[in-house]
Amino acid sequence: MKLQSFVFSSDCCEREELYYRADGGVFPDGESAVLAPGAELETDTYMNAFDASFWSSHCAVGRWGLEVLACGSASLALLRRKGGRCFPCDSAVISCETPERVVLSPRAGEAGRYFLRVRAESETRLLSAAFFSQEAPRSPQIRLGAAICTFHRGEMLAKNLGVLRASRFFAEGDALSGRLQIHVVDNGSELPSEDSPSFRVFRNPNTGGSGGFARALSEFRLRQTELSLTHVVFMDDDVELIAESFYRLHAFLSYLNESEADTVVAGRMFRYDERHVQYTAAEIWNGGELRHVGLNCDMTDPASLEKMNDSSGAEYGGWWFCCYPMRFAMENEPMPFFLHCDDVEYGLRHGGTPLILNGVQVWHETYEYRQSALMRYYDTRNPLFVNERYPSPESDPQAVYERWFRALTELHVKKDYRGEYMMIAAMWDYLKGTDFLSGGAALRRSRELAEKQSFSRWENALLRRLAAAKYHRRFSTHD
Repeated sequence: MKLQSFVFSSDCCEREELYYRADGGVFPDGESAVLAPGAELETDTYMNAFDASFWSSHCAVGRWGLEVLACGSASLALLRRKGGRCFPCDSAVISCETPERVVLSPRAGEAGRYFLRVRAESETRLLSAAFFSQEAPRSPQIRLGAAICTFHRGEMLAKNLGVLRASRFFAEGDALSGRLQIHVVDNGSELPSEDSPSFRVFRNPNTGGSGGFARALSEFRLRQTELSLTHVVFMDDDVELIAESFYRLHAFLSYLNESEADTVVAGRMFRYDERHVQYTAAEIWNGGELRHVGLNCDMTDPASLEKMNDSSGAEYGGWWFCCYPMRFAMENEPMPFFLHCDDVEYGLRHGGTPLILNGVQVWHETYEYRQSALMRYYDTRNPLFVNERYPSPESDPQAVYERWFRALTELHVKKDYRGEYMMIAAMWDYLKGTDFLSGGAALRRSRELAEKQSFSRWENALLRRLAAAKYHRRFSTHD
């Protein structure tokens, strides 16, 4: 079974060093590449290096190797990098006009990061290359469900769906055919309904991202006897992706050790504006003082590859792309937060450290481009509910109140009365308790805040005092 196939280029990122390093003329085309005479190519990169140490730690891959389909005149070598040193493992020479398959094998039990080196004597075509396992997968019936919530992003969604529907999961006769089910929940009620065996669209009221994901999940649950899903992937509509991320995820889950069968796999987020830069690999909640694993890491830098699959300390994965075992998803609903923090709470509820795997990622707009006054409401209210469920030193009531009050003061000084109002409203609604989230009142409140246009310092001053007094009564804190 293929563990990971080589990707030499994609529309998501044009930086060749994300896929390969070259000396001489190399002309990539998706999963294939042409080398000019005298050119050299190495794949010790984020997308194409095989992290054997990581795979052997978490998966029962057994014997594995590298299969290359190529033609031309060239030398091929399988190399291993460990501790900054490079070791030769296996090699072959090709000289053929029609494509030949070459299998390169590692030495048994040697940990490290493996990659391919090709030195072309004449024009050489690499039609495909993939690391594969000679062992049968431990879980041969992995079936994925993709839960996608969308709201007025039809163009971006259509592009993503085009990638998935052109993939092996929808290719008749392929080993992966039928192994991916897609549920799209349209909170804007714009898309035409669709009801095919592997793809369905559901029109939905605007219940926010959390409501959309919950609807997609509930529809999967209703079909579970028919579908036998093993995992569900929560994924945003406004990302960019490559099909290899789903192939690699499927293979990884197929070989995952039984002791880790309930593990979450977090997809990384790469930046839109600097597409070779990983914005985050996984998340650390830290009581709301959010930290990112591998923040703004340049993944074309060889130094970034040493610990590229180390998620130590991570607590959850963001729902731009995050995979949960269906056993957990069958019993657990996302919190009805409307926007933001549903992924946080769900991940903390699951517990454990999510795994990350190179090649499983999306490209997504980062937080600084998505801020608004209304987002401040959700980003203030929802963490209060999360910290109440999962207390930490950072969520001590006095510390929470002081952070809230300082942020209000900064906004007041800046005369940002809209932002100040949203933070006050967030605290007021949090103090209503979790029952407020579950009813129609929360949705009505969301519409009310979105439509409010008038804000004043005097209204804010009164509401702040009322919210502070209510908070003091509940938690007995003091200014």
